[in-house]
Amino acid sequence: MNNSKILWITLPVILLIGIYLGTKLSLEMDSDENDSIQKVKDILNYADDYYYKDIDREELIEYAINGMLEGLDPHSIYISAEEQVGINEQFRGNFDGIGVEFQIINDSITVVSSIAGSPSEAVGILPGDRILEIDNKNSVGFTNRQVVSALRGDKGTLVTLKVYRPIINKIFDFSIIRDEIPLKTIDVALMVNDSIGYVILSKFVNTSFNEMKS
Repeated sequence: MNNSKILWITLPVILLIGIYLGTKLSLEMDSDENDSIQKVKDILNYADDYYYKDIDREELIEYAINGMLEGLDPHSIYISAEEQVGINEQFRGNFDGIGVEFQIINDSITVVSSIAGSPSEAVGILPGDRILEIDNKNSVGFTNRQVVSALRGDKGTLVTLKVYRPIINKIFDFSIIRDEIPLKTIDVALMVNDSIGYVILSKFVNTSFNEMKS
């Protein structure tokens, strides 16, 4: 038997073996993936059936997704639909609210700064102030999402705050009318000499181009 005949006989056999192995491997991979997905479903169902209080399945799924991505690298993050709304607002360059930047420190909403020209600056909220209540509701223990949801709202609406000022150990009550808050992206702009300009751009948003021109 010459080489060409051997080739024509062996090629279909090799092809069939390749198809068989590929199909089997694909089925095994699908089976492993289905097992992993079923494991997550089982845990959700067990929590739903046996946890001592009602659970929020969607919230648990969000936690699970974030947990998965934490196992990758610091740059892999999950952005929920609600958080995406806030991100879109930042890129627009404005939002409606009281105009306060904050951090959660030891479960307390701590003011980092009041945005220049904002309602919070106008009423006298200062860096270091701690927001204890929002609209007569205890806000200690709020998440970032809850704070943003409570402080932002339609322009012209009222929000009340109870604020503790540690530097003088005193509590203040503020009534603030929400307004449109412009997010300035250029912190410093000056001419070093007749031909060199110096600009500090903190972030890129839709208004950055016009700010730069101005």
